[in-house]
Amino acid sequence: MEFVTVSTLIKNGAPLGLFWNTADKDRPIEKNRMIAHTLKRGFNERILAVYVDIFGAVAVKKAIDEYKNDLSGRFYTDVCRALKAFT
Repeated sequence: MEFVTVSTLIKNGAPLGLFWNTADKDRPIEKNRMIAHTLKRGFNERILAVYVDIFGAVAVKKAIDEYKNDLSGRFYTDVCRALKAFT
């Protein structure tokens, strides 16, 4: 299991506004959970592009597949469709 911190994502280009209410930006969070749930909070192609740059398209797809039950069907389909542009 891999972990990532919010501060690492911000340093690599993720928008600070996505994490405005995160109190501890240096707390390690499981990578796939972070990817799926932050995309759920603020999905757009710019954020998806940052995540693909940081983690790779395969890792992003794996994360949303792992947390598919926490996501709406339409959201899952939209992210998968947008990911095709990166593969």
